[in-house]
Amino acid sequence: MKKIKITLLLLLSFCFSVAQHSQIDNNIVKYWNYRERLVNNFIAIGSESGQSLPFGTRNEREFPRLEHGEGPIMLGQYLGVLATEYKLLKKNNSNTTQTLKELYYALYAFNRLDLIAETVNGYNKKPKLDGFFVREDFPDDFVKKNPALNKHSINTEKFIYGSGKTFHVKCTNHKGTQCCDVYVDKNCNVKENPKGYAKKYNHVPMSMDQILGVLLGVSLVNELVDDNASYQNKLFQDNENKIKQEAKNIAERIISYAKKYHWTPKDPDGDYNGDCDFRGNASPNYFKNNTTMLVFSRFFSKIGTNIFGKKYTYIPLIDFLDGVGSIQADNFKGDFWNRRMYIEMITLSNRDNNLFLSTGKKVLKASKKYNWEPYYYNLGVILHDWKRNKTIEKKGLEMLNSAPFNGPFYHGITDFSKYGWATKNRFSASLGEQYNGWRFPEITGNYIGLDYMLLHNMYLLVANKSESFAQLKNKKQDGLTKIVASKLSLKKCIQSEKQSCVERKKYYQFLEKYKNKNCKDSRVKCKEKTVKYFKTTFGNDNGPNMKCSKSVYIEKCTNPITH
Repeated sequence: MKKIKITLLLLLSFCFSVAQHSQIDNNIVKYWNYRERLVNNFIAIGSESGQSLPFGTRNEREFPRLEHGEGPIMLGQYLGVLATEYKLLKKNNSNTTQTLKELYYALYAFNRLDLIAETVNGYNKKPKLDGFFVREDFPDDFVKKNPALNKHSINTEKFIYGSGKTFHVKCTNHKGTQCCDVYVDKNCNVKENPKGYAKKYNHVPMSMDQILGVLLGVSLVNELVDDNASYQNKLFQDNENKIKQEAKNIAERIISYAKKYHWTPKDPDGDYNGDCDFRGNASPNYFKNNTTMLVFSRFFSKIGTNIFGKKYTYIPLIDFLDGVGSIQADNFKGDFWNRRMYIEMITLSNRDNNLFLSTGKKVLKASKKYNWEPYYYNLGVILHDWKRNKTIEKKGLEMLNSAPFNGPFYHGITDFSKYGWATKNRFSASLGEQYNGWRFPEITGNYIGLDYMLLHNMYLLVANKSESFAQLKNKKQDGLTKIVASKLSLKKCIQSEKQSCVERKKYYQFLEKYKNKNCKDSRVKCKEKTVKYFKTTFGNDNGPNMKCSKSVYIEKCTNPITH
């Protein structure tokens, strides 16, 4: 009897191992498909203006455009994907030339954003590689110069939607609503319908969330790329040719720039960076605003020490303040964007002042609300040798299994990726966005999938499952084992439905409230068109009078696998 039990256990173990291996192979094939669509649809690789800056979204439907919002965050994630890909290829003794090429041009692209930053927005300074950067440098003729990106669009002039080329602000100062062209000057005064681009702030300067996004990418480059790795010995703008060293240089320039102004960095014209949020509101947002770096300066210092070894001195009071911030991090109410920044800070720095939890456990606790644990905890395992957590690894594998083969997308309220892949980056999105789709019509479409790609590569590195990575590069989807995604728990599903319901309701109410505001005719028409879109897309039940009762959530969550 004992022998039978042992045999059964061995068979079960073998079957589980085979099943897990098939899942891993499926995801590797899926990764290389994402990789192909990345270089074909979301980026133009090279050194010229706008090149090697990844777009987050392709929309070839109602609003044809390539969307580049939060560009440096995307660039940092792209760097992380390339760094982990390089390590996986090296472990398989495979060719890394293409990966090194893209790493070189991605770092080169960031340096372009640094160099151009002094020359735009009316600063009228000479280019300087000093850590102050803007978010994009797309020229007006970018699409014409890179025609491969212009697939199926008849609106070529407005196909690029950048985060800093122009400000698309509605008739109010409400954040996050973008449609008609309105510009602001240095003093946050709205300037309507200018001829051409505004002289002031036609490129959005850096902010703390963008800084963290870039530091995530260069941290992984520093950790995983070999010291002597280069791409054909090509030089960067500072005459460095080693990729890892250039990542260090970028981190040092960014952090040193902030420290130069006592952790409240200034623009080249002397104004404190971020004091104006470019929506006519001079009141700072104290977490996203760069003045917050003063409070969290010890985290940034530790990130710098981890990457390039430099140490800074601090006033004890500042250390106390970021300790308070650490303890209070779980109290952010609904602000998943702020929570994401905090989690990135403590993960990259490997430092937390919480008295009762280790940094790794703190990351797990802070990430759990939005199902982000596999991403940020595995990042800590790679960067700081945190102890492996097989429960988190299993959850990460289930996420990877459920990602659509042809990439995440959101085309409307009834047509979007299931299982949490309905947003541009699920690891900075609420559950409502992950499971019910991105809400604003300007940024619906097909998403780049860097969130999947980086999670995938980190999983392979942490779980040490990389033996098939290079061999499956050219395999197609045909014949793959079908993987059924695990069901989302009823509790999480209800939570995601509630968040999505509230978020859409607030936005719809905003549109209704301001659609007839005293604006110029063209802008009123733009408002009414957008409101009409929401009515058509969401239906009356998603308007201001939509019912958000528990019974509705339970009804929608009866079968969460299909919702």
